[in-house]
Amino acid sequence: MGQRRRATSADVAREAGVSRATVSYVLNDTPGQKIPDQTREKVLDAARRLAYSPSPAARALRRGGSDVVLGVMGMTPIGTVLGYLLNSLTGKLSAEGLTFVLHLHGPGDQHLSEVRQALSPAGVVVIGELPEADVDDLERSATTGVVHLTATAAGASVPAPPGTLPVRAVLDFAGRRAAQLQAEHLVHAGHSVLAFAGYDDPAVQMATLGRLREQGVRDVCARHGLPEPLGGVVGTDLEGSTAVVRGWADAGVTGVCAYNDETALAVVSAAEDAGLKVPGDLAVIGMDDIPSARSARPPLTTVGFDTDALAVHVRALVRAGLGQGPVPDPADQPFARVKVRGST
Repeated sequence: MGQRRRATSADVAREAGVSRATVSYVLNDTPGQKIPDQTREKVLDAARRLAYSPSPAARALRRGGSDVVLGVMGMTPIGTVLGYLLNSLTGKLSAEGLTFVLHLHGPGDQHLSEVRQALSPAGVVVIGELPEADVDDLERSATTGVVHLTATAAGASVPAPPGTLPVRAVLDFAGRRAAQLQAEHLVHAGHSVLAFAGYDDPAVQMATLGRLREQGVRDVCARHGLPEPLGGVVGTDLEGSTAVVRGWADAGVTGVCAYNDETALAVVSAAEDAGLKVPGDLAVIGMDDIPSARSARPPLTTVGFDTDALAVHVRALVRAGLGQGPVPDPADQPFARVKVRGST
């Protein structure tokens, strides 16, 4: 049996009893064209019946370029939140007729300008930390905006070389705001001496995120006139973690904001080892809302990220890089919220 022929816009036009121009206006949602609702529904129904989808070549020709959005990421472990974000971003871009392609870039790989030249992407999203030389190489070859989904040391705006977007780093805002939510939750529950449990990770990106999150907790303490939060690394080993947590308790700490849920669970274990009850003696709040947070004992209070909202924001940044809209303000999106459970 021969392969079924792919439906074309001409087939949709015949099925709907309209012109090909009308089909094009409806399926591309062309601005300035007043198509009656009844006609629009006829075209959409015909396209569904015929399983019509526009050809990638036609989309590229219409756009004047590729429909690929290139994601470039260093060899960093893909955790739960990042995995959900990449899945959601793929779907959001697909709804715009764009194909998201992720390139994992490691030391000694081909130059990013060569990767970009091979794919001729409509836009580029840099995810996480890359060596400065690689970023420079990528930006020198830029013909459209480069979106930086990364964390910066200053927690401020990403520089905007020619061809790139002058955007505030998305992870700066989302991560710092999530940490502020952690601290606000504990302060509103009556805790006045807080600690921040850091995570010992050699990755530059993780260390940068850790500093941003700790600063978010510091911001809240300063806003409420509370002492600066105590710091410490938890999770490397139980004995060391127990010593850190016992030291916090001796200093009057009653609430702990953790870098992420894994760190928070390590704090809970260390507290038990130190003879402290959670949440009776020590309230603990994590970040990321990983699946094991819900089944922990006690169930872990945490801050969960809305990865769909983050993906919508990144999609808007990509559109801005393509000249199809303004650069969005991250402050307009609630990227995170507290999930209250038994540990606070």
